[in-house]
Amino acid sequence: MSNAIKNHTASQNSSKRRKLRIALIHWAYEPIIGGVETHLETLSDELVARGHQVLILTGRYQGKAGKSVVHTKNGLLSIHRVEELDIDQRDNYTKGQILEVFKRILGEFKPDIIHAHNMHYFSATYADALFEYAKDNPKKQIPLI
Repeated sequence: MSNAIKNHTASQNSSKRRKLRIALIHWAYEPIIGGVETHLETLSDELVARGHQVLILTGRYQGKAGKSVVHTKNGLLSIHRVEELDIDQRDNYTKGQILEVFKRILGEFKPDIIHAHNMHYFSATYADALFEYAKDNPKKQIPLI
């Protein structure tokens, strides 16, 4: 099957599907460039193109002051940059503090799915907080990928 036919078929099928609220979480995002950052940008663009609402929860990057910075693109994609997800500051926060960040931001967004990258690799504390949020939140047991 040609790519044009696949794209057309995918487009038709996606319009019939339920639109989801998807949270993508990682330590960094554009303008920082790396494998996961590029993957998140591509994935979020594709999800938004299919009509899903996407939240990217990520760390601040050099040159962005303040505790929390929010950017919105095209109404379906919002990028939340928080100090608590700055990878260089990860040892400065407790599980309870991180859980509060997840409760505040994810609680407001109300995701249907949480897709996290490398939380476990860099800090068990962050992974534990995320697992706890996904299990014990108002929606009850959000799928965590």
